[in-house]
Amino acid sequence: MTTHRAPEPAAGPATQSAERPVLAGLALAVLAGAAWTTAMIYTLIAWPLLTPTRPTHPSGSP
Repeated sequence: MTTHRAPEPAAGPATQSAERPVLAGLALAVLAGAAWTTAMIYTLIAWPLLTPTRPTHPSGSP
């Protein structure tokens, strides 16, 4: 017994005209996410190294 399927839509100009900007937007979003993640990792690593420490009182309270 054969199954009845809907015909595959033809890739027309309407589909192709939107494909390139969508892919460019996705690529930019991936780059922005990678840059943000890298910046957060750098911040977490560098924060204790760049933050000046204040000497504490010998008794432990300021």
